[in-house]
Amino acid sequence: GDTNDNPPIFTQNVVEVAFAENNAPGERVATVVAIDADSGKNAEIAYSLDPSVSGIFSIDPDNGDIRVNTVLDREQTERYEFKVIAKDKGIPTLQGSATVVVQVADKNDNEPKFMQDVFTFYVKENLQPNSPVGMVTVMDADKDHNAEMSLFIEEEDDIFSIENDTGTIYSTMSFDREQKTTYTFRVKAVDGGDPPRSATA
Repeated sequence: GDTNDNPPIFTQNVVEVAFAENNAPGERVATVVAIDADSGKNAEIAYSLDPSVSGIFSIDPDNGDIRVNTVLDREQTERYEFKVIAKDKGIPTLQGSATVVVQVADKNDNEPKFMQDVFTFYVKENLQPNSPVGMVTVMDADKDHNAEMSLFIEEEDDIFSIENDTGTIYSTMSFDREQKTTYTFRVKAVDGGDPPRSATA
C-alpha cells in the first residue's frame, strides 16, 4: 500500500481576491485547490479555515469553495487575511496551508458629510473682491472617485464661489454693510460615484 509521506500542497501559496462590499451573504469569494501526491485515503483532502474568520468566511471541506457568510463593509474592514488548511485522511494526517487575502472593494454607499450643518463666517467691510471669506469641511467615508467631491454654491446672485479641493469660499465683490449685513446660502457636495451621492450645508 501507499505510505502517507506527502502533505497536501496548495497550487498557490497566496490567493488574493478583490471582493465588493455590500455583498449578498453566501457569495463565493474564491476557490482553493491543494494536491496530494499520495494515493487512496492518503490523497483525500479536507479543507478548513483558520478559526479567526469563522462566522465571516467558511469553506466547503470537499471542493475548496470559500464563501462569505456576512455582508462586508469596507468602511469597517478593508482587508482580511487568513490561513486555509488542507489535511489528508492518511494515518498520521499530513497537512499544508496557504494564505487567502480578501481586499474589500469600495461601493459608493456613503454620502458626503459636512462637518457642521451651519458654517458662519464674518467678513470685513470693503474686503477686496475674490478674497477668501471662509472654508467648509466635508468628508466622505468611501474611497477613490466615490469620495472625490465637487462643491457647488446654491445662491441667486453669484456673489460667492467655492474651490473644490479646499472648500474655500471666495466673494466676487466687496461688501458694504450699509447695503446688506448677512448673506445666507447653501453649499452642495456631490461625490464622484455612479450614481453620485450628495449633501448640503
